[in-house]
Order: sequence, then C-alpha cells, then structure tokens
Amino acid sequence: MSKQDKHCTAVDFKSYQERLANNRSREAPLSKQPHQLDAPTQLDSSSNSKKRKTSPRSEHTRKVVVAIREYTKGDVAKMRRLYGILDHDNVLTAREFFVNEGRMYALVNDLQHTLEQLVGCRSLYPTEAELASMVWQILDGVCYLNETGLEHQSLTRRNILLGLDGVIKVASLEMCVERPPEQAQNVYIRTLASITMEIMQKYVKDDGMVGVDDVDRWPVDSDAVGFLSALSTTKSIESLKEQPLVRKESRLVGELMLLARSVLVSARMFYSYER
Repeated sequence: MSKQDKHCTAVDFKSYQERLANNRSREAPLSKQPHQLDAPTQLDSSSNSKKRKTSPRSEHTRKVVVAIREYTKGDVAKMRRLYGILDHDNVLTAREFFVNEGRMYALVNDLQHTLEQLVGCRSLYPTEAELASMVWQILDGVCYLNETGLEHQSLTRRNILLGLDGVIKVASLEMCVERPPEQAQNVYIRTLASITMEIMQKYVKDDGMVGVDDVDRWPVDSDAVGFLSALSTTKSIESLKEQPLVRKESRLVGELMLLARSVLVSARMFYSYER
C-alpha cells in the first residue's frame, strides 16, 4: 500500500478492513500513517515523529500478525499524539490508526501473551539467559519512555506483552502521563524491581524488600540477584544497563521463543491466576 493511497472514509471502511486482513502475511510492514474515517481528510503526524530506535533484529523483515486496539473518546486525543511520536522495538506502537465516530482504532502487532500469564504458570521458571532477555527488553522500553518524558502509571505484568518470537513490548500506553525524566525514573525503578521478582519467583516480598527467597534456583552470587540488588540502590534507571545480567546475551530475543511457546501450552492446560 503506497503512502499516496491513504484516504479512507467511513463508507469504504469495510473494504479497507478486508485489505488489512490481506496484508497480514506480507513481509513489508504497513505504514504508520493515521486515517480519519469520518471525513476524507488525511491526518499527518510524520512531522512530530521521533527517529526510530532500533536493535539489531530490526534489520530483518519478518511476517507479523496484527490486531486492532480500540480506544474510547477520552483517550483518543492522547493516543493519537502518542502513536504519532513513539517508535521503539519494545513499546507497543501503531502501524496505522484511525478515528471513526469518536473512537480510535489502532493497528498493532499481535503479541499473544502477557507476563501475567508467564507468572501464572506455577511450574514454569525462566533460565538466567531468558530472564536477561526479558529484563533487557523491558528496561530498554522503559528507558525510552522515560527519555520521552512519559511515566507509565500502570506498568504491571498484565501490561507487558510477550510474543511467540520472543519480543517484549510495553503496552497500555493510555496510562502514560507526562513527567520529567528525573521524576519518572524513580517510579520505573520500583516497578521494575517488582516485575523482576515476580518473573523470578512468582511473587514480591511482603516486607517491601527487593530480593528472592529461593537461593537454590537463584544463587546469591548470580547475575540475576546482582541485578535485583542494583535495583534497590540505584538512582538512575539508565545505569541498570551496565549490570552484568543485561550486558551478556541480553539482546538474544530468540532465547525467549521456547519459553513463550511453553507459556502457550501451559496456559491452555494448567493456567491459574493468583487472586
């Protein structure tokens, strides 16, 4: 689909949806160009777009499955702006988005799991290499939001997506508010500590301390425990990227492919939520 062929009205919305469905198996990604469905006027957010931050895996095209997220009237203005400026491998961004009758519809990559499902699989624990890949991707996405001046006020395991290809993305961006980076990073550090503990041992410590109880699974001299220790003392979220856990093997997204597929099987057979 060319950038010139971007006008879409409410009348031809159904045919446009059919064309989107046909695009699912194409290797070339759809344009991140917004559409206005209730008027044949094309919106233009490209002038406000920031330069895309990419990792080595971005150089390779791959087939993707897409999904449509719906936003109600109260979130439309915010999400139009955020989807117009955010572009990062580990943040859920829109390939295209549309506004119709006061609601917004965003075409996004379809990631099949959340970290809540991983934590809910009681017998499924990551290896240290898998933990490193997860932590690195979450950290990279969170640092990007922080640099952009955004604080995610509901960064939980439910709002972090995991794809079958091992890619992790921070979602629920409607929960973001503008905040100076030096203020937002304190929230991110506390949240990242809780999420990391939940991934490692399925729960956070009741006393508010940062750490793990199972020293057989996670030895005290391991890089994983060292990362948790750093979370309890650091004042800079960016400095966490220098920790040994995320400096080695952390960029190997493929490390998570087996784990993601194990979550799929476990979720269908034995999945349980912690209430």
